[in-house]
Amino acid sequence: MKGLFYLSVAVLLIYGLMFLVGLKPVHAYFDSPEFCSTCHVMKKEYQGYLKKPHAGKVSCGGCHLPAGFPRYGIEKTYSGIRDFLSFSFRTYPDVIKISSRSQKIVEENCLRCHQGVTEKLLGVSQRCTFCHRQVFH
Repeated sequence: MKGLFYLSVAVLLIYGLMFLVGLKPVHAYFDSPEFCSTCHVMKKEYQGYLKKPHAGKVSCGGCHLPAGFPRYGIEKTYSGIRDFLSFSFRTYPDVIKISSRSQKIVEENCLRCHQGVTEKLLGVSQRCTFCHRQVFH
């Protein structure tokens, strides 16, 4: 248990250093669908992503992480450590469901990228994913 704690701290420090230094290729890889699908629990989502309109155009972080510094780095570090520990201890659920925290971020990103479309929908109070649930993965 103690070794896993130190490993988690090391991963956090290494990722934090890479983020701060700005190693763009390394950072891009950690944000890619290929990296996210290395956990076997995400295989189904990855295969679904490859068949959808966003494939090759939007990274996982493009939807699942907030835009801008420092929010992006904070959320990436938080979710990365959470996912790493969940995968390491096998505490992930059989069916992955988006948290309310992540849902809010996804909605912000939908609106950020598709603002011109949403302006035509004045008065609609549904979340984007209410109608477009299958667009992503």
